[in-house]
Amino acid sequence: TPCGRLGPGGPPAWGKRWRGPGNLGCKAGAGGGLTIDRAGNVESVDAFEFDGVETVGAGDAFAAGYLAGLIRGDSSVRCLRRGHLSAAAVLTVHSDTAALPPAVIVDYLLSCRPAAWALTSLSSAGLACPHSHPA
Repeated sequence: TPCGRLGPGGPPAWGKRWRGPGNLGCKAGAGGGLTIDRAGNVESVDAFEFDGVETVGAGDAFAAGYLAGLIRGDSSVRCLRRGHLSAAAVLTVHSDTAALPPAVIVDYLLSCRPAAWALTSLSSAGLACPHSHPA
């Protein structure tokens, strides 16, 4: 769900209005994404830098990545990061589907420190991680 569609009051109010199971996840485009529980507690993840060429499919890719994380039992932060990786990959191609980086890189990015996540970028030329990660 795009955060802007959740109505007034921001995350605390959104959490209190949420009646669905589990947490509510929403995306804020290039601004990142967040999850809100029923008590209004928020976890957020900034989107990393990406060089987008096409926007078709990015929202669906974010949702797919986020849901894939939920199915795997990932934490809220890992679900949001998986959503961002999926959306960024789609944004870098002239199509609505794109491959993710190799699994070992994805696993690293899902669990790296916030500072390392913030230094990551993705473009049609590939992934740039100016920090250490497994080969």
